[in-house]
Amino acid sequence: MPLPNKNIAFWGVSPPPIGGMTVHIGRLSRFLMNNNWAVCMYNFYLPLRDEKHIVNVESQWVWYLKLLLGKSPSIHYVISTKGHIRFLAAILGLLRGKKVILRVGGQSLEDALNSGGISKWLNILALKLCACFIGVNDQICKLASQYASSSKINCIPGFIPPQTEPSEPPKEVSDFWGNAEVKMVVTGRIASPPELDIYGLWDVLKVMELIKKHHKNLSVRCCVVTYEATGLASEECRRYQKNIIQKDLQEEVLLYSSKDELWPIIDAADIFLRPSYSDGDSNAIREALYLKKTVVASDCVKRPAGCVTYPSGDINSFYRTVVDSCQQAPGEISFDGTENLRNLNLLLNKLI
Repeated sequence: MPLPNKNIAFWGVSPPPIGGMTVHIGRLSRFLMNNNWAVCMYNFYLPLRDEKHIVNVESQWVWYLKLLLGKSPSIHYVISTKGHIRFLAAILGLLRGKKVILRVGGQSLEDALNSGGISKWLNILALKLCACFIGVNDQICKLASQYASSSKINCIPGFIPPQTEPSEPPKEVSDFWGNAEVKMVVTGRIASPPELDIYGLWDVLKVMELIKKHHKNLSVRCCVVTYEATGLASEECRRYQKNIIQKDLQEEVLLYSSKDELWPIIDAADIFLRPSYSDGDSNAIREALYLKKTVVASDCVKRPAGCVTYPSGDINSFYRTVVDSCQQAPGEISFDGTENLRNLNLLLNKLI
């Protein structure tokens, strides 16, 4: 029987879909359940889920009234990006004595505070009322500290090592890479128009085009992994695939849609790319470092030690950095995993 202080509700769900928040929830919940925690999750979005530990919230007000008047876990870990959800959680903590922990992993808090209006004030009130705040980088925590006591603000990256057994990458990806000397992978969502491309996936095509033109003897292939809910059928993916064909990059670039965790693909690659224009603390980067892969990333935010960085948005620098990394015969990098263990222990201490 789980102890009372090991009873937790996640305001959010594990994959699908694949994303930084859902993978964090999935891995943390699996770890907790394996250590005798009672876990439930609140699903606010379609599709409905049929796992026994997931509560589908079809009417937020009916569900919330039940929380206020009935029984619920003693700990509430809130990973939603919505200001009103954060506010409702904080009020639950105030009225029912629950421990409410707000976690922010991207730009949602900054966007809400900059937007003004009710969204700004709901987030501010949530910050003031919650028991604990977790931001994944210093910038997020600095922002939160303007409205909440510094004693409850904690900077804890969201990466948790894989909780499943090793597995092979999908056959389509393995077949595409073939005998290429350098196998690269980049992950994210494809934006349309490209001007909104926060993951930098359109920049990858520009770099691969330059490599093909100027380094014909360099055998490099890149798998672009997207996790759109509609797979490759989305308008954005069709546009991206058309661009691959127009640039004659079918042999160099594969657009692949995945609904599964991405670490088996990253593990089989040589180089992981993160050309993002905006980031929190990329779990995918920490995953690649954990798997001892070379990481080429933009400097849009402070990156973990071990990354090879270039000025964000500078295509020529991105291109040169990728070429240099490819020519250095990528192999396993040295990686100290003590920070991951320290971060996980710190998170567990904040949950209890």
